[in-house]
Amino acid sequence: MNTNNNKPNNFSVVPAAVLLNDTITDKAKILYSEISALCNKKGCCWATNDYFEKLYECSKITVIRAINALKENVYIKYPKE
Repeated sequence: MNTNNNKPNNFSVVPAAVLLNDTITDKAKILYSEISALCNKKGCCWATNDYFEKLYECSKITVIRAINALKENVYIKYPKE
């Protein structure tokens, strides 16, 4: 268990549609949860890809693929879109 005090302490609910979607990775589902929690906290997600890379200790391409999968399934959208 990671006890790093620099990690966020958010709460989120992931809809069943996201959890049961077998076309997206588990990492994408976890990322959805974090994005949702950040949106609930500040009204929008302010985090960068770099933030998610460090938080989940994964590569840039993993974050990009997860975000793209969430966008393609219309679970998230960017304000400019």
